[in-house]
Amino acid sequence: MLNIVYVRAILKNKYIFQEIKDKKAIFKLIQQVSLDTNWGQENTKIKGSGLGKSVFDLKENMLISHSYELPMELTVIVNEQLTTKIKMTMNSEQTTSIE
Repeated sequence: MLNIVYVRAILKNKYIFQEIKDKKAIFKLIQQVSLDTNWGQENTKIKGSGLGKSVFDLKENMLISHSYELPMELTVIVNEQLTTKIKMTMNSEQTTSIE
């Protein structure tokens, strides 16, 4: 029996320049994510959008800080009688330094 798996994932990041302060460019991050999978009877969907911040060091020519909060809703459809919905938030914080 051949099982066909369908996966569609879209991640969009939009960086909006805010200001330059202390030789650092500061950007507002708007993030959107969607995921749709289907295998057999089961179907999984994730949708969400959130905000964050990125800081680029102009002197060192590198990204030094990146953080966001991304609220999402996960829906798992197992069959016609069973659907699960979960609300969750993904937080991420990354920093880079030269030592």
